[in-house]
Amino acid sequence: MNATTLLILCGFLVGCGFLPAQRGSDALRVRLLDGADVHLYQQRQLDGPPTAYAYEPFNLRLSEHNGQGECSFLSYRPDSTEAISGGILHFLLTWGPTPAQRRELESLLWMRTDSSYYLAGSLLLENDPAAPQLEIGPPDHKLALLLKRSLNSVAFPPVNPGGKMAASFSFSPEDAQTMTEVLHDPKAWKGVYLGIRLKTMGRNYAPLPPSTFTLTTNFPPCLDSY
Repeated sequence: MNATTLLILCGFLVGCGFLPAQRGSDALRVRLLDGADVHLYQQRQLDGPPTAYAYEPFNLRLSEHNGQGECSFLSYRPDSTEAISGGILHFLLTWGPTPAQRRELESLLWMRTDSSYYLAGSLLLENDPAAPQLEIGPPDHKLALLLKRSLNSVAFPPVNPGGKMAASFSFSPEDAQTMTEVLHDPKAWKGVYLGIRLKTMGRNYAPLPPSTFTLTTNFPPCLDSY
């Protein structure tokens, strides 16, 4: 096999999701059509060879219901002639593969192994008590600071894929006016992100996955549906 043929073959394998094993000899790294890299870990069994793989947490995003993003913003005023006196923002976040991504993961797993292996779900996870329930950054962005000071309540991050976490914000008159002005301005929100951190439970994986995972998503998608 000459060098040109080898380069073409390598490019084909990468494009089809066949990437080198990472984080240990038994970890599989696959690339989905949307460009997401996902690591899969074998689940150890007490007897017999492992036949199941678990995926790492990924794809933090705005939750949807019936195809609509679960996000709402409302500014209010005493009457139509007076200035804005406040505002509220509420949204739900989730993580994990979409149905299409799940099917793609299963297909790539079978292509990398054989049909005797199956995708069991995500790694076993728990909340990290040392991490904030919701990270908002970067710390020096004026709109990130606006969100942080306006955060009213937030749930713990879900430890299972498809679970949802709610975040609610209550804005002062000045901040509500700012939100109204920049709500649909992607340039204003450039760089602002939301993040969660989860801890891995148990040691029955080969190889051992990282002890913590941090998931982030850009903030503007949370407002696309409004």
